[in-house]
Amino acid sequence: MAGVAAALIAVVAIATAAVLRNRASPLSRAGGPPTFHRVEGFSEDIFITGIPSFDGRYVPFSESTAGDLAVLELATGTRRRLTNNVSWDKSGDYAMYSIVSADGTQVAYSWAHKDGSYDVRIIGIDGGAPRVLFSDPQAADLQVADWSRDGKYLLVGYTRKDKSGQIGLVSVADGSFRLLKSGDFVAWGFSLSPDGRFVVYDRPSGGATNPHDIYLLATDGSRDEPLVQDPANDSYPLWTPDGRGVIFASDRSGRLGAWLVRVHEGKPDGPPEVVNKDMGPMMPMGITAQSAYYYMLRTGMVDVYQAQLDPVSGKARQAPTPATRSFAGSNISPDWSPDGRHLVYVSQRGTQYAGPGSRVLVIRDMQSGQERQVAPKFDFYINPRWSPDGGSILLWAIGGDLGGEPQIHRVDLETGATELVRVGAVSDFAWHTDGRSIFYLEAGAIRQRDLRGGRERVIFRPDPSGGARAVAVSPDGLSLAVTGGDQSGRSWIRVVPTDGGTPRDVVQATKPEGLDVSGWTPDGRHLMFVKWHDSATPGGQEEARDLWRIPVEGGRAEPVGIKMTGLRELRVHPDGTRVAFTAGWPIQELWVGENFLSKPGK
Repeated sequence: MAGVAAALIAVVAIATAAVLRNRASPLSRAGGPPTFHRVEGFSEDIFITGIPSFDGRYVPFSESTAGDLAVLELATGTRRRLTNNVSWDKSGDYAMYSIVSADGTQVAYSWAHKDGSYDVRIIGIDGGAPRVLFSDPQAADLQVADWSRDGKYLLVGYTRKDKSGQIGLVSVADGSFRLLKSGDFVAWGFSLSPDGRFVVYDRPSGGATNPHDIYLLATDGSRDEPLVQDPANDSYPLWTPDGRGVIFASDRSGRLGAWLVRVHEGKPDGPPEVVNKDMGPMMPMGITAQSAYYYMLRTGMVDVYQAQLDPVSGKARQAPTPATRSFAGSNISPDWSPDGRHLVYVSQRGTQYAGPGSRVLVIRDMQSGQERQVAPKFDFYINPRWSPDGGSILLWAIGGDLGGEPQIHRVDLETGATELVRVGAVSDFAWHTDGRSIFYLEAGAIRQRDLRGGRERVIFRPDPSGGARAVAVSPDGLSLAVTGGDQSGRSWIRVVPTDGGTPRDVVQATKPEGLDVSGWTPDGRHLMFVKWHDSATPGGQEEARDLWRIPVEGGRAEPVGIKMTGLRELRVHPDGTRVAFTAGWPIQELWVGENFLSKPGK
């Protein structure tokens, strides 16, 4: 899961704000038919779920408030933090992938730093002082993937800044690293056999955009060869508790399910067998000694909506309606064409959440209702931005030849060809109205980049206590509306002249309220923005978000009359009489299949 999935998990966690809302699951029970249910004890403050302990007692996780490492005791629902981070929005540090030792006494995890570096750390199951075990300054992502049964080694996988993939073993005793494999690949999942002799992992069967196959790597370096090959996507392999087989996710049946390949002496012992051919959009997490199979399941409805506005008052004329009936509940990130006739959006189309073919760009003619698709070859992308001349679109993407590092690409709408614009941790971007440059946010600062020569300049850099996170360009191209905040919990929308003049605040809010700029009205006189109120109760439902309008030159903000859960990514139509936006959240739930291997599914 290193590389692509690390960035994906971060994107999902920030974009959804409600990651896990679950209920009902006791410890695994031996014997009986397979059963499937959600896991009790998870709520909105979960950021990343780790690998369940082998004895089925604990699930480690990273909580979203401060980025701390914590554990859930499944039998009692008791949760406790193991680390004591100040706050990840202040420190920039947070826990990532985590796993409990086979004896249940320690937790290993990766710790992400604000500067982009990673550590592998170990801490006691009851907390205490963490021990830094391993770090690589060249790591662009680092996953703690498995822990040997004898407790001596951690299996880690990561992508380096030179885009190469790494798989290796870290000694728990002294932190020494033994490289098992290095090369031009990005894997989504890794697993160490119970006897420590083999690693199974997935990677593309050819180029970076090809489907994944399952490979087997001997830890003594004697073998690295395919274990499962198929035109479908085969990924996230996990050794069975007895080491006689490998469970993996596959969409070979047309749906995403779990399959088993039996293994003898590092070789496949027969063709793959179906265990459960339709488990929904899931990502495997781990399997316990009792054959309880834990996996993340994506649920929830997310869609693109449109609404009519009164051209004078700016008030909504009617309740929002879906902008399309195609693939309902799986569409996000709309943007209008410059002439206002077409709407582009991202649509989830594959059984996998990420990977080649998992999503497409849809261009909908809003007069005729006809749609056409463009399918850039990336593992994941969002936030299409239509160029002023209408001929291309900017995308925030992960995958392709550059692996797991975030990228901005320009997509030609006639040919589908892509051109790299920027590589780096860009949080938002927008076209200049002249179509020759873009504005983008990185490390809290706003930069302008010339698309022809690559020249750059800093437009705005907030004070060290805060940073910018969203940007919108005025119709005349002379000003930027920027959303940002500081460590005190204050957020603001600020107008920043593109010539470097003095910025000024238009609207402010203090926690628990939050703001996000959405865009300018076509006449440049008003800003549209979204206001929300954070839920104070972990696991509680998010309050619906409100769309507001405020005069740029000063005056009272007024609600537009559009209020929906998860309202975001709003775009104003070029004539000012319509808006399109995303609403709803893709909820990630933790599920478990009890007695998973007792009887193959059909």
